[in-house]
Amino acid sequence: MIYSKNAPELESKFHKKFAYNRLNLINNRKEFFNVTLNDLEEFAHDNEYVIEFTKIAEARDFRQTCSIRNVKSKEEIEAEMSRVFPENLMDIEDEDELIDDVPQRIPLPTYPKA
Repeated sequence: MIYSKNAPELESKFHKKFAYNRLNLINNRKEFFNVTLNDLEEFAHDNEYVIEFTKIAEARDFRQTCSIRNVKSKEEIEAEMSRVFPENLMDIEDEDELIDDVPQRIPLPTYPKA
């Protein structure tokens, strides 16, 4: 998060500074840039902005997905997903079957605080 009293000015400075780092040079409405956290820190410091980073995001769903992939095979995951997302919803005879087949969450691993 970069704090600014004038967000349009901040955005303009950012776009000018990182114009070369744009991922899409054709459509300027696609505002994606290939910059590092160090680039952003330097930019904020040079322009006297206050910047705050969350370097380790909670990302609960992502971390649970990684945990599942560590203990289940590709085939097991695909079989579970085909039950949860059948090709044709009209083929489901019992709605409770859908709820029973939802994969159970695996506890999240703990990570050291940054």
